[in-house]
Amino acid sequence: MAIWLVRAGAHGEREQAALDKGMAIIGWEDLPNLTAIKTRDALAQLLKETYQTEGPNKLANWNGQLWAFRDRIKKDDLIVLPLKRRSAVAIGRVTGDYVYQADDKDSFHTRPVEWLRTDIPRSAFGNDLLYSLGAFMTVCQISRNNADARIQAILEGKASVTSHASR
Repeated sequence: MAIWLVRAGAHGEREQAALDKGMAIIGWEDLPNLTAIKTRDALAQLLKETYQTEGPNKLANWNGQLWAFRDRIKKDDLIVLPLKRRSAVAIGRVTGDYVYQADDKDSFHTRPVEWLRTDIPRSAFGNDLLYSLGAFMTVCQISRNNADARIQAILEGKASVTSHASR
């Protein structure tokens, strides 16, 4: 089981929809359905064609995030969603594969999620985990400092296991 940070908009604009609909939702609204994309190179080409004014470094970064969202995240992995509209963190379990929702203009690129907790106070997380949750990216794996065991403990209502780095 892996732990993934998945944001719901730069200003939290998709977070309530994500919680209400039971899904992780990312942006990139200009991109079509990614289901038919078979390789990272094909995704890179699609990004280059879609976002012609963006630089190669940004496109490479987006390629990694989108590929992770579509292919690296697996069923039963945990999604951590730091909420921007209230001082809390939501954690959910991925229940299925990438889904493109053509009929929902605000939720095109999604993963089904069973939200296990939507009210965890930020104070439950050690500073090192909070720094990881504050990462610049929309999608990234959280693995440093024993994050999986510590986040699982928080999810179970236990005190977070202290990492060696935070002692």
